[in-house]
Amino acid sequence: MNQFSNNQVVFSVLAVIVVVFLILRNQLGKMKVRKALEGDVLVIDVRSPSEYALGHYKDAVNIPHDQIAGKLNKIGALDRKIVVYCASGARSAAVEQTLHSKGYIHVTNAGSYSRMP
Repeated sequence: MNQFSNNQVVFSVLAVIVVVFLILRNQLGKMKVRKALEGDVLVIDVRSPSEYALGHYKDAVNIPHDQIAGKLNKIGALDRKIVVYCASGARSAAVEQTLHSKGYIHVTNAGSYSRMP
């Protein structure tokens, strides 16, 4: 085998490893979200009202990410189980941080709407 062929093999093996890693990470994320959705949980869709209107998780309430700090009275007790999601995971990550900074202890960022079961 020449050097070019060796590089192709190494690249192919690395590509397979990356793909397997991404699949496993996605599956673990989905398992985490399913577990967080068990029992009495508040699901918050932090996307815009127009995004929410196009489709949302059943029983999710829509509180846009830029309004969350002013709507804490709708969320309730600091020990309430909460799952947040958005379109890509960026806005829900920011909301997760905001809620933690306000004292909420059981907040799960599901990431994207597509990750919701």
